Amino acid sequence: MGRDNDFAGRTIALTGGASGIGLATAQIIYGRGGTVSIADVEEAALEKAGKSFGDHARLLLTKVDVSNRKDVDQWIA
Repeated sequence: MGRDNDFAGRTIALTGGASGIGLATAQIIYGRGGTVSIADVEEAALEKAGKSFGDHARLLLTKVDVSNRKDVDQWIA
């Protein structure tokens, strides 16, 4: 099993991260010290997901339509 700080100092970008496997992955990475940037097309789902983290010190939530190149470029920039 990994250490508690496996992702300390790293930033992870996740698409579709506001629910399901994406959210579970984000929570694990965050719990292991990583900074997590979650993108999802569903703004309400992003808000709900954000509440599950409590502390938002290393969390960025962004509404992104991954089929729109401009959205993705702005998110990653």
